[in-house]
Amino acid sequence: MPHEGGYDRVLGQIAASYKVFYPCHNYKFAPILKEMERVVQSPGFGDVLSARFRTLRRGHAVGIPGWNPHWRRDPLIVGGGILRDHGPHSVYLATHLTGRTPLAVSCLTGALRHEGHTGTEDTAMLMIRCDGDVQIELDVTWSAGYRNSYYSITGTGGSVTVENDDVQYSLAGQLHRTTLPSNFDDPRHSDWFAAMFADFLTKARHPEQAAPLLAETLTTSLVIDGAYAPAADDGRWVELTPTENLLMGAAR
Repeated sequence: MPHEGGYDRVLGQIAASYKVFYPCHNYKFAPILKEMERVVQSPGFGDVLSARFRTLRRGHAVGIPGWNPHWRRDPLIVGGGILRDHGPHSVYLATHLTGRTPLAVSCLTGALRHEGHTGTEDTAMLMIRCDGDVQIELDVTWSAGYRNSYYSITGTGGSVTVENDDVQYSLAGQLHRTTLPSNFDDPRHSDWFAAMFADFLTKARHPEQAAPLLAETLTTSLVIDGAYAPAADDGRWVELTPTENLLMGAAR
């Protein structure tokens, strides 16, 4: 796990740059996940109780032939495997949709496919304890036999599940089902970026709105960095440094 001074240095550089810090959190702009957000924020949904996200892929996305096409499996470039690739998307999406703050993380990783990329993990299972006694479960793998994207959130008054292009939710005792194409099968996710770029322009014009994004990004990094410690120690729980402590330290 990185020394906290490493975070202090990066946060200090961001503060001194007088520029807008904007992460590429593109999954937040997938149409079907925007619909999921709408359901979770509905008054009848109530308080979030739990969340379960699962990302199944048949292998890692391959880059261009001209530059290390398997860079996602190179620990010298990425510093890890699928936990560094799909893991952050799952974490920021989970915290964004649930509104919960991670307090501790447990993780198990493995290399299941045995395809020559043994230096990094291709499968990871994370458990995140959050405030309000909420638990988030995240599973990501490159070793599946088929491609699948699954997201489920349960509240005190409702529930919502997204699987690929299908969404099903329950509010006020009524069950709703619909299909909303979101191009999860397009590794480029090109349809999501127009909305993300529009949001970036808004944040650039109103920098005060970008502050929560820095906290969200830091939380995501803390969870992923923290997950590697239990992954190397039989999945033990690791307490996470409160994000606000690092942000306050960097501001001084």
